[in-house]
Amino acid sequence: MDYHPSVWGDHFIKHLADDDETANRRKKEHEELKEEVRKLLVAPSNKHSEKLNLIDIILRLGIGYHFEGEIERVLEQVYNSYQDYHEEDEDLHTVALRFRLLRQQGYNDVKGNFEGRIMNDAKGLLSLYEALYLRVHGEDILDEALAFTKTHLKLMLPRLDSILGKLVAHALERPLYRDVQRHAHYHFISIYQQDEAHNPALLKLAKLDFNHLQKLYQKELNALTKWWLELDFKRKLPFARDRMVETYFWALGAFFEPQFATARLMLTKATALVSYEDDIYDAYGTIEELELFTETVRRWDTSAQGLPEYLRVFFDAVIGFVNDVKEHTVKEGRSYCEFFIKEAEKNQTQSHLTEARWLSDNYVPTLEEYRRNGVYSSTYPLLAAATFCGLGELGSKEVFEWLLNDPKIMVASSDLARLIDDVIGHETANRRKKEHEELKEEVRKLLVAPSNKHSEKLNLIDIILRLGIGYHFEGEIERVLEQVYNSYQDYHEEDEDLHTVALRFRLLRQQGYNVSCEVFNNFKDVKGNFEGRIMNDAKGLLSLYEALYLRVHGEDILDEALAFTKSHLKLMLPQLDSILGKLQDEAHNPALLKLAKLDFNHLQKLYQKELNALSKWWLELDFKRKLPFARDRMVETYFWALGAFFEPQFATARCMLTKATALVSYEDDIYDAYGTIEELELFTETVKRWDTSAQGLPEYLRVFFDAVIGFVNDVKEHTVKEGRSYCEFFIKEAEKNQTQSHLTEARWLSDNYVPTLEEYRRNGVYSSTYPLLAAATFCGLGELGSKEVFEWLLNDPKIMVASSDLARLIDDVIGHEFEQQRQHVASSVECYMKQNGVSKQKAYEELNKLIESDWKDLNEELLKQAAFPKQVLAVFLNLARVMVVLYKDFDGYTEARTRTKDMLEALI
Repeated sequence: MDYHPSVWGDHFIKHLADDDETANRRKKEHEELKEEVRKLLVAPSNKHSEKLNLIDIILRLGIGYHFEGEIERVLEQVYNSYQDYHEEDEDLHTVALRFRLLRQQGYNDVKGNFEGRIMNDAKGLLSLYEALYLRVHGEDILDEALAFTKTHLKLMLPRLDSILGKLVAHALERPLYRDVQRHAHYHFISIYQQDEAHNPALLKLAKLDFNHLQKLYQKELNALTKWWLELDFKRKLPFARDRMVETYFWALGAFFEPQFATARLMLTKATALVSYEDDIYDAYGTIEELELFTETVRRWDTSAQGLPEYLRVFFDAVIGFVNDVKEHTVKEGRSYCEFFIKEAEKNQTQSHLTEARWLSDNYVPTLEEYRRNGVYSSTYPLLAAATFCGLGELGSKEVFEWLLNDPKIMVASSDLARLIDDVIGHETANRRKKEHEELKEEVRKLLVAPSNKHSEKLNLIDIILRLGIGYHFEGEIERVLEQVYNSYQDYHEEDEDLHTVALRFRLLRQQGYNVSCEVFNNFKDVKGNFEGRIMNDAKGLLSLYEALYLRVHGEDILDEALAFTKSHLKLMLPQLDSILGKLQDEAHNPALLKLAKLDFNHLQKLYQKELNALSKWWLELDFKRKLPFARDRMVETYFWALGAFFEPQFATARCMLTKATALVSYEDDIYDAYGTIEELELFTETVKRWDTSAQGLPEYLRVFFDAVIGFVNDVKEHTVKEGRSYCEFFIKEAEKNQTQSHLTEARWLSDNYVPTLEEYRRNGVYSSTYPLLAAATFCGLGELGSKEVFEWLLNDPKIMVASSDLARLIDDVIGHEFEQQRQHVASSVECYMKQNGVSKQKAYEELNKLIESDWKDLNEELLKQAAFPKQVLAVFLNLARVMVVLYKDFDGYTEARTRTKDMLEALI
């Protein structure tokens, strides 16, 4: 689901009211203006058309509720003289306006007879168009007139003056009768004030009234926001749409007038809860959980026994809302409301469950079945009941009983809501899919088009990869780079610049081609220094800088170049915004950007779906309650998985890696900060024997080991179906190696032993957790995770050692200060300091050199002609990248509230 967070936060908590003096002054002016407008309404007139136009303006300005009695009397007079009263040369506008206003007032025997030349009467056609939306069954003349007026208004639109043109354009988008009244008022006020013939008193009253009601709405939203924040759904139920403020729009659509404040509040609360319930049934709950929840609601079992935690949280909120309704309505002598609101909720959950069963059974209902059930799954019957609870004496017992019998008006409203939602949602999905495929084809043509310049294709590939859409064009990119590589020694474009040389070097190395770094000698002078001509080449230096991170051991020219480019780019930085901004604008390709955005949003939905399932798994483990001493970072661990593979085809690998990382995080805290040495010895031995009875373990370790066993069983179940039963053995071996390495560090701490750096790094390969995370990933890679890959992993390949070592060292250097504030095993920093008798700062410098050496090892292994697919090797590169990003300047995993949170919110 593409559920972005609420855009409002606590915005309405900050609502400020007027001071008393201002409020009194506005109230006096308000009353004076109302009296002035009232006089206009009751003044004698020989022409009905004048009064009809006045009433129309008053209603469209949103101030009609002040003059309901006066308007009713005028329209009654018009209706009573309707059959025998006609003004001389009565025009289409007047006829249509009278028809619409009388129908809106409930006079249902008004006939729509439209005669005369109307083809060029824009005002008349607009009035007719607005009137036609009040037609009923059997009025064929009005059905025909709708197509006629719509066509002619569209044709006339370019020629209409500003005011009439805006009215027509708005009406074509949203006819007045089908618009939300308050939105229509806002739009009409802005247009009416441009009309030179406008009535100043009407306009002033409309603006004053609009601002007055706006303050009332803000006050209501203030109270609603406090209620919503107290529920804390954003934290407790993060999988669903957080849209409380948006649901207020439904309430404002139902009633905008001030006397219906209570109805608005109740309807907003009901709609906000309904939205969460919809997401629970549609996208989150399992069929078993939904069956249980529906039965709990049917029995109104407030103990909520047996419900999963997330459903218990939600049902508590529903119960709280019903209790609020009860408390309010009992004071009004309307205790019956509680029964009817409960019945509406029961009907709604049952209808949601019916749809969930259809999905679970892969059943496609008939349209009749779907629409019959959709009356309640639309949620409108419950929303109507909630509204009636807030209507005071208008919400009588008879009204509720009528509602419970599915009156035709309720069925019609619910059915059209359900069908509109279906049609728009379906059209949107199909349109996006079609657009996605067309854009991919457009980009593919760019890649395969003939070109005399390699530089053009290299720049295109770079943009495609950096936009995150390269996985769609792997074959095309591979073929282009193969051509570039095959002509690498003898192909040089005239005056080849630094950017092109560096970009080609980087892209080819990323693709696994071990191209020589000697190409950069062309940019050095006779003394071996980089030439002055590249000093001001920002684009070239940036490309060179990026290329240098693919260097390997022995490439001294690239080591020198790194320091050179970094220092020069820092000096140039203040002037770079305008330079690189111009370059970016020049390179912009609309198709590429559009595909990237569409693809990003598509993948974002997939990630949210994955996190949906992972959050449920995590909540079921209930570690937050059972193991409260450790870091609760399930969502943050998903960042590791997203870093390993972002492409859609690796969804299973992401889910397995996230689960493994979340468990590994808890295991790390158990060994580092919580368990006694005796408990850890016992746990390590239990894992070594894989003793699932877990006899003798303390309760917290039994809870944790049960979760590990459950994860391994899930892996087994999944991989056995794929014919890869060997995965179970290797994931267990990885866990055994990891617990043994953790125990070694725990013993060092217990014995106050500071190992040599060599001992520490050797053990750190496994205590880094990366071998186990790699094994978990391979379990989710399908046929790419072959038995040979696991056997290779078990033999500590150099690429795995390098990735694990740099992860361990980065963690130590960045987390050193924090770790030493608590009792913690000596890190690589202490090991190096003791072994070499140097300062902490010197140890940091030397360990950073070792980290760079690990990177070179990684790069070398990626450039070798490996026996395994590049996706397998990429796991180690990408896990290393995650460490660099998360541990930039501080431990972004432990302190996840700032930068890490921002990154995750942007991606998911």
